[in-house]
Amino acid sequence: MERFFSQTNIERYRRMLANPRDEAQRRIILKVLAEEGVKLREGIAQSNASTKPSNTSGFTPNKID
Repeated sequence: MERFFSQTNIERYRRMLANPRDEAQRRIILKVLAEEGVKLREGIAQSNASTKPSNTSGFTPNKID
């Protein structure tokens, strides 16, 4: 869900960047666009980390001394 909102925000900021009122607005849009990009990449990385396969077979090897 977070990924969807980040992607939607990025699309919106890119459209806004096509026609900014002035240089100050352009800088603000670039700043929030960069922040949203970071948020999206972190969300993707976090999602990938949480979907790594785990040992679901129930088998636990015994330590042999």
